[in-house]
Amino acid sequence: MADSDTTYVSVWAKPAPETRSTLTRDQIVVAAMELLDRDGIEGLSMRNLASGLEVGATTLYWHVANRQELLALVVNEVYGEVELLDPEEADWRSAVRHLAHQTRAGVLRHPWVVSVLDLLVGDSFAPNLVRITEHMLVVLEGAGFALREAERALSTVSAYVLGISLSEAAWRGAGYADEQGDEAVAAEWQRLAMTATEDAPRLRALFTAYEDVDVERTTTDDFEYGLDRVLDGLQLRLDAIAGTGSGGRG
Repeated sequence: MADSDTTYVSVWAKPAPETRSTLTRDQIVVAAMELLDRDGIEGLSMRNLASGLEVGATTLYWHVANRQELLALVVNEVYGEVELLDPEEADWRSAVRHLAHQTRAGVLRHPWVVSVLDLLVGDSFAPNLVRITEHMLVVLEGAGFALREAERALSTVSAYVLGISLSEAAWRGAGYADEQGDEAVAAEWQRLAMTATEDAPRLRALFTAYEDVDVERTTTDDFEYGLDRVLDGLQLRLDAIAGTGSGGRG
């Protein structure tokens, strides 16, 4: 195994492994992503992955030290799916909105990320997250925020987007949204909702109203509502900066 006597604080600090077979790290990451999307976080093991790639586990360990390191690589790949708008061709609000929807779509495409929140938000040196962050800091600085406040603004947007998206992915994973075509399952959820809210009339009214809604449209509209409120708040701050010439203090 490469660098067996060296401990690295992050997979991104490690040198790329030497090639000793036709298998590459990129191939491993792609296969791991497919396995996670199909079987969820519980289905990912080095043994299962090696079997799917038709190699021995030792071959995998030459490229990645352990399962946690592998997950870090795959999460970076999830961020790699995010497309960004050219700041020369889009205003800051459009750029942030686009990023928000791209991020939500990625979480819903790969709902297993709910189980790796530490990597999703804490692996600051993942190359694709660095790419996204640098790009959006440029956008927000161009809008009028000083660099430190641009970071705060981006963190605020990210907290909303990931919070809502991960909650939605977890809710979908619980079975209700994915089983909308199964009338028996939907009916059972509705029965449970009515029972659980016997002493909560406001919640009961909401659940009753949800009975025949278009799940995709409703969840997207709800996401848009919250995102608009966050962006409205940032616009108010930019207006204040422009009015006082504060240069983004605060």
